[in-house]
Amino acid sequence: MRTFINYLRNIGVTDNEVATLKNCTSEIQSQINSKASASSISNIDNTSDANKPVSTAQATAIGAKIPKVAAQTLYVAGIGTVAENYAELAAAYALAKTMTPYGNALATGNRVTIVIAPGLYNDGSTLNVDTQFIDLVSLTGKADIILSGINVTANDVYLKGISTGTATFTIATALNMLKCENCIGLGILSFRSGINFGGTVSGTFINCIGGDYSFGGSYTYPFVVSGTFINCIGGINGFGGQGTVSGTFTNCIGGDNSFGNDAGTLIGKLYWCRLTSGTFQTVSGAGQTRMCLDGTNTLNNQG
Repeated sequence: MRTFINYLRNIGVTDNEVATLKNCTSEIQSQINSKASASSISNIDNTSDANKPVSTAQATAIGAKIPKVAAQTLYVAGIGTVAENYAELAAAYALAKTMTPYGNALATGNRVTIVIAPGLYNDGSTLNVDTQFIDLVSLTGKADIILSGINVTANDVYLKGISTGTATFTIATALNMLKCENCIGLGILSFRSGINFGGTVSGTFINCIGGDYSFGGSYTYPFVVSGTFINCIGGINGFGGQGTVSGTFTNCIGGDNSFGNDAGTLIGKLYWCRLTSGTFQTVSGAGQTRMCLDGTNTLNNQG
């Protein structure tokens, strides 16, 4: 302002004329402020982004862009002792059973996910997974949630990244909606029901590793193995050695007498599967083997 006044004086404007101009400017600003205050127009330039209004139509359009997540999440940090870690996990599971996500009962599209940090939770306890629609997922997705044992009896459950090490990973019979991914159970009779009186291994298994007689293997009573298995590894007599193998197996590896070859029946589909020892059972009915290798690296294509 001072520079402008000096300029006016330099071009011959008198001090009286400058004073008159200043008075007029002050009066104009006063009128502007008065009108702005009366009409709240001052908020035009000063309203923060957070306080700017959004129309109903705009809010609806924005809401349509936001993903709807049909689940609530609990987190297990696992930073204590082994006993403390398991107690934290057990408490989270107990809490999940009581939850009603979005005010509704647990259901296929209204789940609770327990995200578990990598760590040792193997204090000697067996985790009983007995409630549907509660998923247990490793924070990293890898098999780094170490348990002493697990017993899965709930059907519609997703398990990812759980390992029982050399202990048994037990699942109840006929859990056709169960999904296990990146899970390990090297104990004998893993990934099947604990009782040795037969049963059905269904559901979906991806990148899972079992020990001998896993995935429906048995040395006494035959199982029906009807699930979907992708990139899974079993030991001796795995994948229904004595039973009826009716599922679909892609890029899976079994030990000797696997895939129904211990007096079992192979009516399922095997694609790019391999035996570490022995040969494949002869297929029956609609059974197929495609691009499979037996224990002698002999190509096997049947059906």
